[in-house]
Amino acid sequence: MKKITIISVILILLAVSVMPVMAAGNSSNGHGNGNGNGQGNGASAGQNDRGNGDKTRDRDQTRLNSTSRGASNGASGFRNSMRMRTPFYLQGYITKVTDPMTITVSLIHGNAQVKQFIGTTLDLKVPPGTLIYKINQGGDDTGAESTNDEGTPAKQQIVFNDLKQFLNTYKVAIHGNVIDGVFTARLITVYIRTPQGETVGTP
Repeated sequence: MKKITIISVILILLAVSVMPVMAAGNSSNGHGNGNGNGQGNGASAGQNDRGNGDKTRDRDQTRLNSTSRGASNGASGFRNSMRMRTPFYLQGYITKVTDPMTITVSLIHGNAQVKQFIGTTLDLKVPPGTLIYKINQGGDDTGAESTNDEGTPAKQQIVFNDLKQFLNTYKVAIHGNVIDGVFTARLITVYIRTPQGETVGTP
């Protein structure tokens, strides 16, 4: 009986001593797995976050570049629009012919582009290639053009220096363009009025 009791006590003591060791082993495995899983998942999540962050920055940079190009194109379009040719038309008298290829006109009529200069003078550039004509008109009040033998208006092309002989004398009509605030003629027509019945010629 005593032997059974002693054996029972020994088994109990052994059981009590083994259980903490088993518990510690389980705890170690759990900790190890936990660390492994935590580190693996954490590292993977961090890499994913960095990858997503890089993609986001790339998209933002792409949008920024696109916006910059749009702004640049817009600025370029604005500058080009500022340089667009704006047509003008005026009537008046040439008061001065100067070099390089410039005339001064006293305005008596014109469109909106030159309206502010009516009653004053305006300098116009006359580049090479500008068409310059003189037209001989009849001397009556109708202003009808005289005709040559073929029955067509007596219109003759002249050159820039010929304008000097028409200063403050004959009305001119000028078509041109305004570019960056500079008035440039592309067609100048001098209307020469002669007394009715007299031979049309160069004054």
